[in-house]
Amino acid sequence: MNRKLSIDLKKSLGFRVFKTFVVVIVIVLSVHTSFSVFREFKKAKEHFISEGETLVGLLAYSSRLGVFAENRELLKNVAEGISNHKHVVMVSIYDADLKTLYEVSRISPERRFENYPASGDLDVRKNIAARLKTAESLEVIDTWNTFEFLKPVVMEIYPNIEERLYLKSKDMVKSTRIIGYVRIALDKHSFHEEILSIILSNAVIALIFILSTIIIIYFAIKRSTKPLERLTESVKRLGAGEKVEKIPVETDDEIGRLAATFNEMYDNLKKREEEKTVLEENLAQSRKMEAVGTLARGIAHDFNNILGTIIGSVYMLRKKLGRGNPLRSYTANIHNSIMKAKKLIEALLVFSRTQEIHSAPVDINTLIREMKPTVSSPADETVEYIETLSDEPLVVMADSLKMEQVMTNIISNALCAMPEGGRLSVKTEVVNIGADDAEKEPFKKAGRYALLLISDTGAGMSEVTKSKIFEPFFTTKEVGKGTGLGLSIVHGIIQEHKGYIDVDSQIGRGTTFRIYLPLVESNNHQVTEK
Repeated sequence: MNRKLSIDLKKSLGFRVFKTFVVVIVIVLSVHTSFSVFREFKKAKEHFISEGETLVGLLAYSSRLGVFAENRELLKNVAEGISNHKHVVMVSIYDADLKTLYEVSRISPERRFENYPASGDLDVRKNIAARLKTAESLEVIDTWNTFEFLKPVVMEIYPNIEERLYLKSKDMVKSTRIIGYVRIALDKHSFHEEILSIILSNAVIALIFILSTIIIIYFAIKRSTKPLERLTESVKRLGAGEKVEKIPVETDDEIGRLAATFNEMYDNLKKREEEKTVLEENLAQSRKMEAVGTLARGIAHDFNNILGTIIGSVYMLRKKLGRGNPLRSYTANIHNSIMKAKKLIEALLVFSRTQEIHSAPVDINTLIREMKPTVSSPADETVEYIETLSDEPLVVMADSLKMEQVMTNIISNALCAMPEGGRLSVKTEVVNIGADDAEKEPFKKAGRYALLLISDTGAGMSEVTKSKIFEPFFTTKEVGKGTGLGLSIVHGIIQEHKGYIDVDSQIGRGTTFRIYLPLVESNNHQVTEK
C-alpha cells in the first residue's frame, strides 16, 4: 500500500512541479551561497593581508636605527610592540647578511617545527631575500597556518654638504640602501574561524530560506492542484457510476476553467440521464400500450363479429314476436346492451389506433363554443363553469370528432371528481416553445402551439395515481362504473395529432390537464365546420 502510494505520488503533477521548484531553488541558493562565501573569504583575506602589510611596513620603518647599529636593545621595544598585536605570532629582524638580530615568537617549539616554517632556515631566508631587491619590495607567503610578510629595512643616504658645494649640482638626490630585513607571521587560526563562521552563517541562512521556500511552494502547489485532484476524483467516480457533486470554481486560471467545463459536462450528462430515464419510461409505456392495443384490437374484432350475429338473431326474434308480445321488451333490453357493447368495442378500436383519423383545419375556440351546451348542462346546478378563450383563432390540424371525445372524457372525469360541486375552467391560449424550453421538455419540439387547459377544483390525485392515469384499464372508479380506457384513449388521440398532454394535480387542490396541439403554419386554411 505504501509503495503504491509512493508511486502514485511520484506520478502526480503536483509532486513533479514541487520537485522542479525545489531543485531550481537549491541550485540557485547554492550558487548564491557559494558566491557569498567566496566574496566574504576574499574580503577577510584582503583585510588580513592589509593588516600584515601595515604592520611589516611599520616594523621596517621603526627598526632602521636598531638594524643599522645592530643594537638589540633598540630593536627590542619595536619588536615586542608589534608582537603584542592580536594576530601576530612571530616577529623576526635580520641584518643585510640575513643574520638574526632579534626574534619574538609566541609559538611553542613543538608547533613551530611541526606546523610553522623555521625562521632559522637559511636557505629559505636567502630565497626570500633574493626577491626583496628594492626598497618598495614586499613578499607575502600564504601557508596553512600563517600569513608571512617580509620587507627590507631601508636606510636613506643623503650627500654631504661639502660634496654639494664642490660639485654645485642640483640633481643630486638621496639614495637608499637595504640594511636588513623584517619578518612578521600572522596566525590564521582566527582567520579560519572567521571563514568557518561565514560559511556556517551563509549555510544557515540558505537552509532557512530553502525550507521556508519549500513550505511556501508546497502549500501553493497544494492549493493550486487541489481543484485538479477533486476533478480527477470526480471523473473517476463519474466513470464508476457513483454520485458526483459539482466542483467549486475557485480560480480563473486553466484549472478553474477546467473545473467549470467539468460542471458543464456534469449538467449535460445529468440532463441526458434524466432524458434517458424519461425516454425509457415512455418507451416502456408505449410498448405496454402497443401490447394492450394489439390484444384489444383482436378482442374487439372477434367480439364485434359475435355481436353482429347476436344483433341479427335479436332482429329476427323481434320480428317473429310481433308488437303485442310481452317478450318483445326483453329483446329491446338485449339490443340496448348490444349497443353499449358496440360503443365499448369502438373505444377499444380507438385505443388500439385502428380507426382512421380525418384531419382538417379546426379552430379549437369554435369547437369549445359548440360543445358548451353539452358541458355546461350537467354543471349548472353544482359546478361553476368558466370559459376563457384566446382572442385569436387557434387553428390546428385535427379530427373534430376525436377532439370532442378528448374534451368529453377529461370534462367527464373532472365532474366526477367534484360530486359536491366546484369550479370547472376551460382556457385556451397561444404559447411559443423555444429551443431552450424544448430541451427542458424532451417530448416538445420548438414552435407555436395551441394550449388547452381544463382545470377542476376536485379531490385531486396522488403522485402514484397521476403516474398511472394514462395506462389502459386503470381506473379509480368503482367496479362497473368505468372501463379505465378513457384517458388512455385521450393520450393516444393527442399523440396521433402530434401533440402533447400533461397533468398537474395535488390531493385536495384539484387537477389541471394541459393539451398542446401544433398550430398550422398559416391561418388561411378553410376551417372545418362541425
